[in-house]
Amino acid sequence: MDPSSFIVNISRQLARSEPQLTFDFLSEFFVGWESFSDEQKPLSLAYMAPWLPGLRTNLLATEMDGEKAKDKIATLFRKLIDVAMSDTSLGYTMHQAVWPPIYQDEVLLDIFVDEVLKTALSFSPHDESVEILSSILAGVGTITLRGKIISRLRKALNRSSLRPTKYLPDNAVWAEVCVLLQLCLSLSFDAGVQSQLYLPEMFHIVTMLANTGPAETRILVQKLLVNTIHAACTSFALDDSRLVKLRGFLDVISEPKSDIFSTPAFVRDNGSTLTTQESGPALAATENLASMLFEISSVAAPSTDISNAWRSRWMSLVASTAFQNNPAIQPRAFSVMGCLAREDVDDDLLYQVLVALRNSVGRLGEDSNSDMLVAIVTSLSKMMAKLPSASRYGLQLFWLAISLLRLVPPSLFTCTANFLEAVLTNISTVGELRGDTMVPLLLQGRTQLEDAAATLDDAYGIHFTLENFHFAVCACLARGLTDTITKSAAMRVLSAFLEMESSPSNDSERQRAAVFGSPYLALMLARAVDHEEIKDGLWLAGVEAPALPGVSNIRNLQDLSSVKDKDLLLNTAIELVDFQLLEDAVQNRTLNWLYQLACSRPAVIAHL
Repeated sequence: MDPSSFIVNISRQLARSEPQLTFDFLSEFFVGWESFSDEQKPLSLAYMAPWLPGLRTNLLATEMDGEKAKDKIATLFRKLIDVAMSDTSLGYTMHQAVWPPIYQDEVLLDIFVDEVLKTALSFSPHDESVEILSSILAGVGTITLRGKIISRLRKALNRSSLRPTKYLPDNAVWAEVCVLLQLCLSLSFDAGVQSQLYLPEMFHIVTMLANTGPAETRILVQKLLVNTIHAACTSFALDDSRLVKLRGFLDVISEPKSDIFSTPAFVRDNGSTLTTQESGPALAATENLASMLFEISSVAAPSTDISNAWRSRWMSLVASTAFQNNPAIQPRAFSVMGCLAREDVDDDLLYQVLVALRNSVGRLGEDSNSDMLVAIVTSLSKMMAKLPSASRYGLQLFWLAISLLRLVPPSLFTCTANFLEAVLTNISTVGELRGDTMVPLLLQGRTQLEDAAATLDDAYGIHFTLENFHFAVCACLARGLTDTITKSAAMRVLSAFLEMESSPSNDSERQRAAVFGSPYLALMLARAVDHEEIKDGLWLAGVEAPALPGVSNIRNLQDLSSVKDKDLLLNTAIELVDFQLLEDAVQNRTLNWLYQLACSRPAVIAHL
């Protein structure tokens, strides 16, 4: 009664009863394909499709050489893909009849995906043929297929470390990454299950690729993230307040000129565009993006357990990238790691980061590229907030920070000063590390590092001993006070030291004497431009600033008679280290101070 159904049913029964004919039938089908009329082709595909499951149950099961059987199947799949690409009008028939028998079988799906990717990689990333292949995969669209493509993209990124390059677009895997990115994007529409199962993978891919390469690739990355968050908004079971927050994040990410997707690119001599991904602004953009995605992982998670699982998986992906030598994306991985390290940081992770830091210091000497060092030190700074007081590295990290502060060029001073401040915040939580006990304990923590630390002391002429510890710290920080860019970081570190040195005491007079006789305060007073700046510094140190106008008046409160000649001499000498570089007003204030000192303590001036 219906010849179309009749012929398809005949084919289905033959495929079941004569499975040994599977390969021959399918081979002959493609031999005759070109002779079919356009009207015949949709029906021809429908009566061919029932034979596809036999490739697994018959060909793979009976062929002695498994690899040879897979090659035969791959050849047939390539012909199927060619058919789909040569006539897009057959797309609906392929979707209804041909693709289901393939994607319902894991083994066949693996072979099929391999052939689609091989075909896609034979074209340039933005060729129309890649779009057609994308639509084929979107037609299949199973969660298994989505997982395979996401995994391929992640592994391609990791393979960039096999032959590392400074920029990812120069890497051998770049074309593959771009093609896989396009395929990923085509599978990301209305993909709620994918977003829930693979959110950490998507966040990892996006943070590693954002603001990289030409504009077309950057837009693909932004669209991929937009689709992922949109799928979460439309399919996750969230209460109204969390849904409003998530939609707010989606609006920010969707903005065409969003700050996190708009770091500048530069053009090389051959005219191709590269990203300045290793520069400060790009690393900062990566950090901002990672922080936002971290918040999204909390807001979008259906439960706390799922949120924790997402973050744990994301952290493992980041760590696997961060500890491979790969200058193209390794700094980004460390930037993201710092944002994710908001839980307890264990010594094993810290050890791996420190090994990477050692390597980056070595590279800094070789090629002057500071991006890796900045990323690692910034990451370490964030980890300090969660480093347990029981860590065996606590006090040693103080000496690492002090050493880096002296070692790095001026452009990296702020980064290392922030690290030192974070270390001080961490170790100050231990009760003994304050007041009179601070210096002996810190020097005790240096014992294991003495050989390296003493060599650095000799090189810089700054020696840390029980007597001159505070002066040595000031000598390390002084160079950061003359540049307006580094000054605020240096002042914050001075305040942190002042706070630790002047621990709370029942004897307020003694505490006041310790504060006003401190070299940290002397250096802050010498460099503060106005009363507000010194007031802020004293407030950070936990000391109430006197309600007097002008910085000079605060000095009048100092009881010089309680300060030893040697300490007063060293305090003043530190002020004069870079006197010639200071602003006129600050120089004038220092000269007034010297005049006061000459009147009240002539012996100190004589030595000076």
